[in-house]
Amino acid sequence: MNLKKTTLAATVSAVVGLGFAGQAAANVYAGSRLLFQDLSVLVQDSAGNIQPATNFNFSMTNTGSLNNVPDIEVANCSGAPFPGANTCGGPGAGAVLDPLAAEVPGGARGGENNYNFRGPGLGNDPYGTGDSVVDDAQLAGDATTATRQIAEAEINGSNTSASGSAEITSSTGFTFTFTLPTTGNISLSFEADPALLADINVGPEVTAATAAANMRAEFHVTQDTGGTQEAFYRPDGNTATGCIVIGGVGCAETTDSEDLNGAVSATTVPISVDAESRAPAADPGFQAFAVTLTNLNPGTWTFELNAFTSANVTKTLGVPEPGMLALLGAGLVGMGAIRARRQRKLSGSA
Repeated sequence: MNLKKTTLAATVSAVVGLGFAGQAAANVYAGSRLLFQDLSVLVQDSAGNIQPATNFNFSMTNTGSLNNVPDIEVANCSGAPFPGANTCGGPGAGAVLDPLAAEVPGGARGGENNYNFRGPGLGNDPYGTGDSVVDDAQLAGDATTATRQIAEAEINGSNTSASGSAEITSSTGFTFTFTLPTTGNISLSFEADPALLADINVGPEVTAATAAANMRAEFHVTQDTGGTQEAFYRPDGNTATGCIVIGGVGCAETTDSEDLNGAVSATTVPISVDAESRAPAADPGFQAFAVTLTNLNPGTWTFELNAFTSANVTKTLGVPEPGMLALLGAGLVGMGAIRARRQRKLSGSA
């Protein structure tokens, strides 16, 4: 009987060991990051006079989730441009607006304001995180504006459930209003550094997996009073296709260095290694963008920046692979043979 127990324990241990060995390599990862700096917005009337913003609002939402357990962090502030009264941070006060990082579990990526990719396959701690910040804002007294945001997720062998998922959204936006007494224009320039990663490295214990990273960045100008003009600028790496205008607005892109609206994804079947990236091996870093909107009619206007980054990963664990089943079968056959041999010995001795 002791031999039977020992054989059964060894067989089960081997099968379980194979299962967890396979899961240990089953990492599914996605990351999306978008950095802005030196963002300058210049509004002028037909005589070249600068028209300052009158009011503004910044809003940010960070969301992280793992296996449908969410963490959501929201922050916003508003008011008149510096030195007017507002609820945002100003010069010397650090970041203008900095919501907490949303992390499940907390601290998985290194905590608050970590805008470096952790990357795939580092450790066995699945996580979902999102973070964003407005570092500087010309509306609060600085010459230019800078924002950062990141979304990152990974699931791997430490998940013992039949499926795992993580979804993160990190969105950053701001708006401000201004008035044009005559026909005018807006000149917008900035530098941006986008990066998207999706990576799957799994074994046969995973029957399906997906990794997707997405990014959107849109500048929107709309006329609130005095007419119905409107314009959208969505940088896509092509100076001929980033503008959408309504009501006679003129739009001229002079520099559009990279696509800030796109996605990468990877899908897999068992025993597969897939990777997609929009982070070149020799990352060029921050690249220049510039656009001018002309023929804006008199009236009040709203300018918006809406930026969004997301990462989503899933995997499904299947039934034990054939090798594991074969090992279990061999163990059961071995136990049967041992039992039959013992019975023959007992019969012979009788």
